[in-house]
Amino acid sequence: MKKLTLSIVLFLFVSFAFSQNIGSYLESQSKVLKKEKKVVVQDVLELTNDEAKVFWPIYDQYMNELNPFNQILVNTIKEYIDKYDHLNDEDAKRLFNNSILVQESKLRLKKKYYRKMVKVLPPQKVIRYFQLERRLWALIYNELTIEVPLIGD
Repeated sequence: MKKLTLSIVLFLFVSFAFSQNIGSYLESQSKVLKKEKKVVVQDVLELTNDEAKVFWPIYDQYMNELNPFNQILVNTIKEYIDKYDHLNDEDAKRLFNNSILVQESKLRLKKKYYRKMVKVLPPQKVIRYFQLERRLWALIYNELTIEVPLIGD
């Protein structure tokens, strides 16, 4: 069941990329992720009722703190696509710095929420959760890598 649920969500991510432009894809994947991700997380982590009671509030806090950085990433990619044909050096530097800010901020949040989650769940479940997060983002980043052109292409 875990593999099937994950496969369905991942198919949705990929299908958005092929059917829409990058900006729409990013917004669509965000909506799909919010709706479907909890089901996938529950399925993959196999949370007991007691674990779920303590995990989901922490998860929701994590998502709320992560959302502004995800929005910066979406806006950065959209701006890059919009300015692609006439991107200047200052724009390029600023967009790069935005992407680094997002990466650094996400890493700090992962560390913070790892410490919170490991207090209420077994470490293996917490690590499994972050592995799942990494896989979902790897698929999204892979799709973006294919669809977003390099500067000067």
